[in-house]
Amino acid sequence: VGESYVNTLIGNGYAIKGMTAPLFGQTYCSIKGLHLVDVNIEETANQAVAAFARGITASGNNNGVADTFPVVEHCSVSGKIVMNNATAFVDDEHNDYGESVVAGLVGRAYGVNISDCVNNATIEVKQFFPAGHTKALYPCVGGVVGYVYPGTHTSSGTKVSVYANLTNLVNNGNISIADSTYAGETNITTYSPLRPYVGGIAGCVHNENKEGEIHYMTNYGDINHSGIYGNGTSISGTFGYV
Repeated sequence: VGESYVNTLIGNGYAIKGMTAPLFGQTYCSIKGLHLVDVNIEETANQAVAAFARGITASGNNNGVADTFPVVEHCSVSGKIVMNNATAFVDDEHNDYGESVVAGLVGRAYGVNISDCVNNATIEVKQFFPAGHTKALYPCVGGVVGYVYPGTHTSSGTKVSVYANLTNLVNNGNISIADSTYAGETNITTYSPLRPYVGGIAGCVHNENKEGEIHYMTNYGDINHSGIYGNGTSISGTFGYV
């Protein structure tokens, strides 16, 4: 589906079976009552991958798109999502640590409310490969959502923050992260700049000023990891970082 789609996709409880790529790239739309069954998504060196969308953003007249306040609710996914050689990137201008993001439903959620959603898909990251960067890198891996950050909208000509709320989310899928290869290093140490955030529900929730609300998170999936990562790594049953 095209990235310019800004309306609401209503699934009415129906399912789409056997998808091999994310339903959306980066979008501003809401998604309600849709189920993705037996997905088989495998990608290499992409910045974000998830079954429903690589990213969903609350829009503040971005690129001519009117204000939107997206929600994702009553959705689920099953199957398998695999990232090979997850190449991290660094936004030096914004000092952003939103490198490779892998999740079941939504990769990056900027000011998006996500509620009553379930991930049943297995998630596997076979290798982190930060491509020679020397600053700290924080790839995010989550069962439901990878990276949560405030969005913005325009109010009386001023951009203001839109905070994400997470409610009643469940992860049943197992998550595995494997080789921590770092370009140029043959002996990974605890001082490696690679510091993944991994959580059964979300990899990283950047809850600025504690404005966003989080209620009723449940993880039944296993989280398995191998390799040595840097100081600051966080692996948890619910959130890798909040």
